[in-house]
Amino acid sequence: MGTQFTSRLSAGDARKVRSRVRSAWRSVAAPRSGGRAKIIDALSTADRRKLGDTTMAEILQVAEEHSFSEDFSESRVFVDVLDWLKRLQTNAKYNGFQGMIKEYDLDNVPTPSSELGRQLDALAVKAQGSQPDPFRVSCTTAARSVLAKAMTQVVAATRQETDAKRFGRKLAELDLKKVVSQYIESFVGHEVEKLIRRADPKSRDPAISASREILREAAERLAHRAVKRVEEGGLLTKSERVRDIVFEELRELTAQVARKGSEP
Repeated sequence: MGTQFTSRLSAGDARKVRSRVRSAWRSVAAPRSGGRAKIIDALSTADRRKLGDTTMAEILQVAEEHSFSEDFSESRVFVDVLDWLKRLQTNAKYNGFQGMIKEYDLDNVPTPSSELGRQLDALAVKAQGSQPDPFRVSCTTAARSVLAKAMTQVVAATRQETDAKRFGRKLAELDLKKVVSQYIESFVGHEVEKLIRRADPKSRDPAISASREILREAAERLAHRAVKRVEEGGLLTKSERVRDIVFEELRELTAQVARKGSEP
């Protein structure tokens, strides 16, 4: 068995994912699109949302057969990587990023963002300990999406400023809520994307190919719901509780769709 969660999916599981995605399209999209997945843009906002949530839940139900939520609820890497991102953001916002520049010697490396990526990978490996965390790659990918989002922030040019200092000012433009939201959204989106890629590696299934965009939208909505709960509970600094709430949202989405499917 490999170290990533997707390695647990057998050929039979891949067939299940494909079948469940097609079923979601038949029940939601086909009646409104003449059965042609390619005209998803013709769906109403409500139907598009329903299709995304249903498709994600169907995929997660297959993953759940291999202890997806149980293992995620214990993921140390998810927590430690999020704590690291928060430490970067806090230091950037309140200390001009000086603490991180000194800790990682960022003024003396060719590319500060690349060095942060290297430090991130080392942190994730250390966090998982002797037992490989099946969500490590999705966690580090999600963290990189936060760093990439920081790079897109616009700040006024300052003379004689190092690249590390400028990156810190860009990161400071992201508040803690945005950091947590981006991390969750990217984590969920990447994990689900890996599952459908495993089910259809050559992108031959039209329904799966067309599902990618609506699944990204579903991941964004789930992140929004999770962050709303986190913020209302005053838990933005509590990474373990953030993980617990994401776990609860994933389970609730799956259970909600399962309940609807069992209704007469």
